[in-house]
Amino acid sequence: MTRLANRTVVLRVADWTGRLLLLGAVGLWWGGHVGPQLFSLAFPALLSPDHLLRPLDPELDEGLANTLSAATLLIVGLLAFASAIARWRRTSGMTAPAGWGVLGVVASAIAVSEMSDTHNDAVVAALPLVFGAEAADADWARIALLGPLLAVFALAMWIFGRRGLATPAVRVPFVLGIGAWLLAVAFDSTQPILLNGQDDVLGSVVEEMLELSGALLLGLSAATDLRGNAASRPSPHLFRDRWLKPLLGSMALVIVLGALAFVVAFRVLLIDARATIDHDTLDLRLSAQESVMQELRMPADPVGRIDLQLAHHDPNGRAGTAAIRITEPANPERTLAVGSVEVPVGDRPRWRSIDLLPPLAEAHDQQLQIWVIADITPGTQLQVGVTQADRYPDGGFWINGEPGEAHHDLQFVAYGAAEPTLSKLQAVWQTISSDWRWPVLLLRLAIGLTLITVTPVALIAAAIGGLGREGRSRPGGDSE
Repeated sequence: MTRLANRTVVLRVADWTGRLLLLGAVGLWWGGHVGPQLFSLAFPALLSPDHLLRPLDPELDEGLANTLSAATLLIVGLLAFASAIARWRRTSGMTAPAGWGVLGVVASAIAVSEMSDTHNDAVVAALPLVFGAEAADADWARIALLGPLLAVFALAMWIFGRRGLATPAVRVPFVLGIGAWLLAVAFDSTQPILLNGQDDVLGSVVEEMLELSGALLLGLSAATDLRGNAASRPSPHLFRDRWLKPLLGSMALVIVLGALAFVVAFRVLLIDARATIDHDTLDLRLSAQESVMQELRMPADPVGRIDLQLAHHDPNGRAGTAAIRITEPANPERTLAVGSVEVPVGDRPRWRSIDLLPPLAEAHDQQLQIWVIADITPGTQLQVGVTQADRYPDGGFWINGEPGEAHHDLQFVAYGAAEPTLSKLQAVWQTISSDWRWPVLLLRLAIGLTLITVTPVALIAAAIGGLGREGRSRPGGDSE
């Protein structure tokens, strides 16, 4: 009797610990990372990217985010192994034990490589071995290498889900979790061919959160199966009652907020002079009050923002300022628009957004000049990104009043104004309809955002209501 009571206490403690971990994951990742990132992306003036929680940046190698992600994946792997052992002991078939075992191996392998980023290194090293040295930088090579492996994994998980997971309480989060993982890989592998990474920041956030969302949903599925309280006669309405409304609600929320973002915050890409590969870039260092000048031709729509790749070097740790002036070649004393941005100290250049006041609205194709001025203290340096691949051949490039190399250009991106004017809406439509990759990009973002929106709803419901609450009639209800 005492042993049974002790076991009950242990199970209750484990149950409540699992619920608290789920709530903590939702609060940490969606409240501390996803929400602020999306808000900063839409309203950088209200929340600067520099003020975001740096430890929760998944792009930071060996940072807290990667450590927590690896720990999550390791827990999922352990849950999958435990489910494989439990199903092997209480069933006669091998589909479910083998499926959970494969998932445990994959999750554990990703967890081990998460901190060192060895999976990316392995892919990069394998490309020239499989397709030759000339295909090492080709966009199609990564897809061709990973495609068959992902197809085999997806087929194995489909067979496992169909034959080994008969209960919707286990199968639905499993299918959503595997779908999130496959979509995350699709984000990563197709990014180079989709408009040269125009959704770079948002795509990175969605990709990382799809990986984490998939892991948490798979962990939820494995924990539900491990508890052995799936119903022997699963309700045919479980998906409709528990999952359909959150999915539809998430879709509606993404569509509404996406439409508002397009109207209010979205800026049409007008000029893209970024380097496509790293070895085409140069880091030009300016001292106090030195400048670079890029000639350009006025695009058809007003310019409201210019992005530059900047870094500031100050031994005293003080921030610097990069200022912009837009002038005419015939009258350089007349300023058409100005802007500035604070650049914190850092060794790695980052893209900084500079809003123009007023928005630049000159005649189409008029020759203009962008002056970038290092408004910094003596003894410090402002690092400005430059390309050497002639990314903008319509204008020359000058350094402190002297002409630069003919094939060098300022690395910059020009965006339209944010105000929801009729011309902006027309420009948005022209941009989307100009290239088939834009609808594909928007569709994958919509699916990804829907999945990372519905995941916290499912996790909170599981934490509050308990895992697999429905159907506690008898353990081991899944069939082979």
